[in-house]
Amino acid sequence: MYARSLHSALSYDEGNYLASLDALRHGQQLGSDVFLDQPPGWYLLLQGLAVPFGQGFVGIRTGMLVIALLGLVVAWVAARALGGPAAGLGAAAVLAIASPYPTLAATVESDPPATVLALAAIALALYARQRPWLWAASGATLALAMSVKLFAVAAALPIFALLVYRRRAQPFLLAAGGFVVVVLAFVAGYRHVLHPVWKGVFGAHLEARSGHQPGAESNLSRVVHVPDLHTPFGWLALAGIALSLYWLIRRRPLGLWPLWLFTAGAAIFTLTMKPLLDHHLILLATALAVPAGAAVALSLRRLRPVMARRSTGGSLATPWPSRPITSGRCRRSTRTRRRTHSSSAMSPGSRTSRAATSRGS
Repeated sequence: MYARSLHSALSYDEGNYLASLDALRHGQQLGSDVFLDQPPGWYLLLQGLAVPFGQGFVGIRTGMLVIALLGLVVAWVAARALGGPAAGLGAAAVLAIASPYPTLAATVESDPPATVLALAAIALALYARQRPWLWAASGATLALAMSVKLFAVAAALPIFALLVYRRRAQPFLLAAGGFVVVVLAFVAGYRHVLHPVWKGVFGAHLEARSGHQPGAESNLSRVVHVPDLHTPFGWLALAGIALSLYWLIRRRPLGLWPLWLFTAGAAIFTLTMKPLLDHHLILLATALAVPAGAAVALSLRRLRPVMARRSTGGSLATPWPSRPITSGRCRRSTRTRRRTHSSSAMSPGSRTSRAATSRGS
């Protein structure tokens, strides 16, 4: 499924991005000669993918596929930081089937790599408790994600919550420093075309908000139907939400709140997007699949000892006969032995009178 679209026909967006890549390869400048409707990090990523995979659309799609597969590893790493290997495995497994993640894995769109980078920024923040320098890496990765597509700002919500949770100034300074360094690097690199970059990245999207929304379905309806109940992902996502609420009510929370904050941030940002296209939903699908898969896996791990105890208790409570069942021959043999034993058994008085009779004779 992931590689099925490698050789399919190009969409309008893919043709636009590949044409821009070809123009950049021939020496034209981004912003002045090449119009951009995404942040400049996206075009740098395309140029970087062209080095090992080639300039053709199949090569660029292959590079995008590799990034999507790395996203499964990132999901495992992020969930493992909160719930161990079981949570990581559950998160990666559910993300692997979370539509539209598999269908967009090999398409030339900025949404999948920006989503993977946003999740990587959260993962780095989760591991920063043991290694404080990872806060700087987390801030820098968040800036890189936003340089590919702006909706990656949804990852700022869990990262900021983790910073507040730490209640120390050093993590704030490190994360902010990493973020600012990347932003300043882009500003310095594109200082001569800042106005075209601003107009292409922000102005075009602001103008598009007043345009036509494809389809009659509202953003709220599309967000609610991201967990499609016609797919296994839909049921697993709802199960993850229900189980997280169940353990929270039982006052035994699963500890996945940073990932659920990512879900909330992605949902809020998706609701504000206009027009909302199919490939925009990958951010919310990813942000929902990772904590939901981890919640299902952790719940199964918690319920396993309970189910084992119930199974053991049921086997001990099985009614067994109080004595072994024997065959008719065995019962007859037992009765014969008992009669022989009772006839040969005598009281001490009878044995004494028998002995006296034998002496008299």
